[in-house]
Amino acid sequence: GKLVSIDDTLELIRDWIIDTIVAPREGEAKSPSAILLDGFPRDVEQAKRFEQEFGPAAGCLFFEAEEDVLRSRLLERAKASGREDDNEEVITKRLTTFKEKSIPVKDYFNDNRLKAIDASGDVETVWAETEK
Repeated sequence: GKLVSIDDTLELIRDWIIDTIVAPREGEAKSPSAILLDGFPRDVEQAKRFEQEFGPAAGCLFFEAEEDVLRSRLLERAKASGREDDNEEVITKRLTTFKEKSIPVKDYFNDNRLKAIDASGDVETVWAETEK
């Protein structure tokens, strides 16, 4: 798929915050006190832009696993998903981009706001670590 621009992403986040937290509709559930943005930020520039727009992030969950574990999981997913982009060439490119763009996010938030989580275990183990 095509990547969404940071401006479009921030607009979607802003709209969601307004609709869900700032101006909830009558009869809707109580607004959350925090939000979790899955897969965001993907790079330091996105993190900086987010904080310029909304203020400092309270924290960042950073799930990490060795490259061979990630590659194996993506190839396994390919067997069931039928996604054309789950192949060795694209996976290698994704992992390279992740190392270049996303690993620096870990350093950016490593000021007591980062929680690094070993994601190499099974789902239950990773979830238990996340809940801590």
